Parts: sequence; structure tokens; C-alpha cells
Amino acid sequence: MLLSLQTANTAGHTKKVVVSAILFLGYCAGNIAGPFFYKSDQAPTYPLGIWSMITSHMVEIAAVLLMRFVLQWENRRRDRLYGPVTLVDEGDASTTAFGDLTDMENKNFRYMY
Repeated sequence: MLLSLQTANTAGHTKKVVVSAILFLGYCAGNIAGPFFYKSDQAPTYPLGIWSMITSHMVEIAAVLLMRFVLQWENRRRDRLYGPVTLVDEGDASTTAFGDLTDMENKNFRYMY
């Protein structure tokens, strides 16, 4: 679910592909590095491995909460600058919906959190 949040909050084809590639590389790096925290001389409790997992999950939770507040702040800022986007608005929102604009270029884009 966290991976889908990143791609849902990225607009523009090229930017979305790059974000997906970076997330995949981070996922792969974590899967490569993770087993090295489980040292055979620490068996059977593996304190380094367990605490590295707990720490990484705590950092993940903090990052998700920070992302939520940043995206909420950005949505409020966009609403103040451009006004809220409504579904019945047939003006600018319908013309920018299918353009290949990034989330920073499209003033009608709102983030999900």
C-alpha cells in the first residue's frame, strides 16, 4: 500500500517511471543488505537483525507520517492559490487531467494521503 501511495502522488509519465525505478532500486538494496544484519554468531536470538528491523519500521512510520503532513500542507497551499478542484468544474481541470504534466506543473493536481 505504501508503494502505491508514491506512484499515486506522482504525475507525468516520465516522472512516474523514474519514481517507480528509484523505489524498485531501494527495495532491491534493502533485500540485499537485510540478511547481513543476521550474524550467525548471534543465533538464535539475532538481536542485531531484530533491532535493525524494528528501527527500519520506526523510520518508515515516521517517514509516512511526515509525508502525510507535507502532502496535506501542499494541498492546502494549492487550494489557497488556485481554489479547490471540484468534479463539476469543466474548465481548466478537464483540460489538464489528461495532459502529460507533472504534479508540480498541474495546478489542479491534489495529493493522496
